[in-house]
Amino acid sequence: LMKNKFIEYKKHSAKQYAKKWNAPRNAQGNHFPHLFENSSKLASCEEVFFKLGSQVVVVWWVHPRQQYLLLCDECAYLMMLPLRNDTPLIFKPKYKKIDNSRKKAMSFELVQSSTVEEQEFWQKYREKYHELLTTSDFVIKPFINIKQYDWCLGVDICLPLEVLDETSANELVAIVKDLLRQETTLDKLYPNYQYTKENWQQETPFRQPEN
Repeated sequence: LMKNKFIEYKKHSAKQYAKKWNAPRNAQGNHFPHLFENSSKLASCEEVFFKLGSQVVVVWWVHPRQQYLLLCDECAYLMMLPLRNDTPLIFKPKYKKIDNSRKKAMSFELVQSSTVEEQEFWQKYREKYHELLTTSDFVIKPFINIKQYDWCLGVDICLPLEVLDETSANELVAIVKDLLRQETTLDKLYPNYQYTKENWQQETPFRQPEN
């Protein structure tokens, strides 16, 4: 089979980057770009770096509950969009530092207008969002998406783990390594797993108060 020259260039570039990568790592060889300060019992998302073979691997992990929230959020906005006026939307990116010279936009914050119409729109949007959290038919299943960048191998992954500290983050890395090496699959690890409104409602006692 013919190799994709563009992908091969990215791999080569990523290998060169990995040779110079000197981020601080723990005993397991994992680098965490920030401190674990989550006092909650429920996790949402996390980021971790490690080296596998000749490349740096960056894992962007989300819990299925976080993916469920994002889907309800997006759906609520789209459902309310016809009620919105023509005031242009302004999105302000929220960044996470990846390395000394790199950062990644992890989410976007809407800068809202102060007009009465806009305030009414956002109120209806919030009401629809909270309604969907307990009424939607959304089903979230574990997934993994792997993409070659010119500085790393990026892994977007959704797994039902509670990554709240360094120990659980190390467990996440171990699973990702097994998946990348094709030593296991998501179906084997989480057969028939799904996250739905029932899971959301069961977790109510452990969640922080909703806004």
